[in-house]
Amino acid sequence: MSEAETQNNQLNRNAVTQFFLRVDVGLEPAIDYERLVSDLSKDYDRIEKRQVANLSVIFTDGKSQMTTNDSFDFVLASESTGLTLTISEIQKAIILETKHYLNNSVYKSSLENIVRMVRLQSKDVLSRRIGLRYVNQFPAQTKARISKIFEREYSNVITNMLASDTFISRAIAMNEYNYSQFKARVQYGLPNKFYPGILATYDLLLDIDCFDDGAVRVGDWPDAASKLNHGAYAFFAKFVSDAFLAELR
Repeated sequence: MSEAETQNNQLNRNAVTQFFLRVDVGLEPAIDYERLVSDLSKDYDRIEKRQVANLSVIFTDGKSQMTTNDSFDFVLASESTGLTLTISEIQKAIILETKHYLNNSVYKSSLENIVRMVRLQSKDVLSRRIGLRYVNQFPAQTKARISKIFEREYSNVITNMLASDTFISRAIAMNEYNYSQFKARVQYGLPNKFYPGILATYDLLLDIDCFDDGAVRVGDWPDAASKLNHGAYAFFAKFVSDAFLAELR
């Protein structure tokens, strides 16, 4: 996505409450995750080492034995940007997360720096999956507001789910898409902040997860993220009404 496209798609009043960029890394060639943490640490204000219990079951001679191996995730946080980076050796994953998303500038330079540091270890590192996820939440006090926020096709799905029962505590629909260049999962509806109580307000969820589950070489991770960013915005524009989209600009 070009800089001009990024600016044109920027929503200054967006409703993104959580953003994730996750790279699941291939097993070969292996990354030295502790070295990666050390190489990236200078760009963050603090590092937290979180213990993770790894349970495994070993079967021998008709018997099973459960073992627990403790490992660690490293969480690097930037106070100035509100960005959190989790590097997990047990998950073989690199995860960028923020609650302050405006446009791709929130993660672009961080991802490019991660790529540089990984390439110092090996230029042949591959991803198993790259995903961008945008969790949007829209306040709505009445059912009538649903059709003001979502396009008719999707607002009708939600209101039809509500029409059948007055005791509904949550109403979420999910669509999955399989394009040639990426896949996507979109969840939309009423998550209900008072769950498991019966719906009393109609705050809306639009959870967009675009991902590439093919093998992508490390040097191409930024381009893959750009493609997914563009796809996620297209879904956002597809699901929300034109009038509401204009309100967010």
